[in-house]
Formats: sequence, C-alpha cells, structure tokens
Amino acid sequence: MKEKLSVRKVYRNAYRYVLSHLFAFAFLTIFYFTGSLLPMLLGASSFKLISLIYMYVFFYFATGCYFKQQLLWDKQLFISASIRFLTAIFIFLFSIFIASLAINFCIAFVKDIFGEVGFAITKAVLNGPWWLLGKYICIFLLFVTFFIVPSFTFVSEITGKSHSLLLAYSKTRGSLVSIAVTAFTALAALILIMFLLTFVNVYVAAVARAALLAFVSILYFKMYDFFYNFPQNKKEKNSADQLKKLKRDEHGKFVAQVIEKNTDSSENENGEIESVDAAADNVKPDNHLTDEVSDNDTLTKKTKAHTETTQKKTMKKRKSL
Repeated sequence: MKEKLSVRKVYRNAYRYVLSHLFAFAFLTIFYFTGSLLPMLLGASSFKLISLIYMYVFFYFATGCYFKQQLLWDKQLFISASIRFLTAIFIFLFSIFIASLAINFCIAFVKDIFGEVGFAITKAVLNGPWWLLGKYICIFLLFVTFFIVPSFTFVSEITGKSHSLLLAYSKTRGSLVSIAVTAFTALAALILIMFLLTFVNVYVAAVARAALLAFVSILYFKMYDFFYNFPQNKKEKNSADQLKKLKRDEHGKFVAQVIEKNTDSSENENGEIESVDAAADNVKPDNHLTDEVSDNDTLTKKTKAHTETTQKKTMKKRKSL
C-alpha cells in the first residue's frame, strides 16, 4: 500500500533541517528580504512583475541551495526550469479561469430557471460573507491542486529527476489532503504572525516575513523529498550516501571485490562474516547420516565382490566344457 504524506513529519523534518543548517536558512532569509525591498525601491507600478521574477529567482536558488546542486549558473537549466515554473503558474491561472466560467454559468442558469426568485437568491449569496469565504477556499484548493503539484516538475528539472507532469500527479495521488493541510497551516501561521508584526518596525516585520517564507520553502522541499524518494532526515541521508557510493562503483573494481567477498564468506549465528573454510570447519557432522553412508558403501563393495566371483566361476565352467 502506498504511504501517504504525514503533516507532522513534514514539519518535524523541516524544523530539524533549520536547526542543522542555520547558515543555509539565514542565507535564504537574507536573500528573500533583499528581494522584498526591490518593489519599494523601484516603485509600486512594477510590484507584481518584479515580485514574480524575484519569486522565481528565489525558489531557483533556494532549490539549488537545499539540494546542493552545483550547476545553477547553467543557462539552459535556468531557462528550462523557468519554463516549468511558468507552466505551473499558467495551469493555476487557467484553473481559476475555468472555475470562474463554471460559477458564472451556474449563476446564469439559476437566474434563467427561477427568474426573479433566482436573481434574488444569487444576489443574496454573492453579497454575503459566505460567498467570499467560499471563493477563497476554492482558490486555495486550486492553488494546491494546480500549482503546488505541477511546480514539483520545476524542482525535478533542477535535481535531475523525471519532470513529467503526469508523474507528479501520480506520486501525489492520495496525499492531496495532507498537502492542503500543510499549506493551510503554514499560510495561516504566516497571516497570523504578519498581523501581530504590524505593530512593530516595518523592517523587522520584513525580516520576520522573509524567515517565515524561507521556512515555508523548506516545508515545500520536504514534501518533494517524500514524493520523489529523497532522504528526509540525517539517518536516511547517510543510508542514501552509502547507496550512492555503491551505485557509482557498480561497473568498477569495488563491486568485483564485494562479489568476491560474498562468494568466499558466509555469516555465522552472531552475524559475523567468516570465510567458507572456517565456516566448514564449524559444521558438525551428523553421526547417523555418517553411519548410513558407511553401511551403504560396505554393502556396495560386498555386492560388487560377489558379482565378480560369480562371473569368474561362470567363465571357468565355459572353458572346461
């Protein structure tokens, strides 16, 4: 059975990563804080475009920092990863467009069927607070389904994994609820903390927001680790490093030595490796089986001798005749 994503483990592994990689976390925080100042310096008119560009640059280098990729300055990799990122944004915006068409169609259908009563019902619903809440919930669910999951292909482009969109949905099948819960709790904590920081200095609030968004990005990478079988903690990473060493040497001398060692060795009861000769010395013979074998050998010899004697007597009789 396919294992599902655990929200608790995602937060726990992200927290442990921050504690063990304080320098990387500080780098991401400063990186994002610097970018948050650009719209203020360049003007509010270009805020959305600059924010989008810098968001991509931030996640591009954050991905390389987290997965320790060395080829981030490669032009082809930068362009191909940007195509994956823009594709995820396009899928998300297109899903909002389709959802808006469906909602408008339903509103028009109700008005046409029920006339003035339908018009009054739709007006009451659209002007009520529940409609606004439902709209935000719908956008959030679309964001989880049609941006977070497709954006995994962007990370795969950098890490060298398969960047198939269908594969991303296949890997996350059955875990969309856990992804939504992780994203919702992170977003809720971000909104709450930012509300509390409205009473402090604007630069302190900007640094805190940058740190929170850096932590959110680590949560995102931890979800990716789970779905794409990357080590999620230090213990798993050490095991993965040993496996990588073994794989690198599969076509060389190391594997030949391992095979030779395995063919010339065996494991005793205590789990220790010993040579085959030593293991053979430790094997205790079964006395009952030994006796049976010796008796069979004796019987075979007697039968053979009797047969030879009979043949000799027969030959003598023939000669005398």
